[in-house]
Amino acid sequence: MSWAYKITIGMVLFSGFVFTLVFKMITSGNDLVKSKYYASGKDINQRIITIGNSQNLQNRFHIEVRSNGLDGIVLHFDSIQTLLEGEIELTCLSSDRSDQKTKLDLEKGESSQFQKLALNRLARGNWICEIEGKADSQPFIIKGEFRINP
Repeated sequence: MSWAYKITIGMVLFSGFVFTLVFKMITSGNDLVKSKYYASGKDINQRIITIGNSQNLQNRFHIEVRSNGLDGIVLHFDSIQTLLEGEIELTCLSSDRSDQKTKLDLEKGESSQFQKLALNRLARGNWICEIEGKADSQPFIIKGEFRINP
């Protein structure tokens, strides 16, 4: 086989490879562009405003990790008399299978309200706690972080 045939076969194979990649690119959809982009932007802006309005609750909120997470965690709201209702979302940054959602069900203490949570599928690492709900019919979003050590 002469060098002309080898170059021709090489060019045909390379062209086939390029056309295959172009075909895959065209048929694979574009996940980088979100449908209803502007509507989701409005939702994000509303969420940012809600987080800003929740600053008073955010300052009274803290998370207590008991026995490095073996006994679970306790969510504390200090000096709050209003009724809080909503959802708690726990996100583990190292394992998405450990993420949990539960209902906010606070118990009254002496000067605070609290909720004990036992962590199912305990995963070591950094966690984010996000509570979204209503306080006296006003929406709020509270975020906190904690770590479970090995």
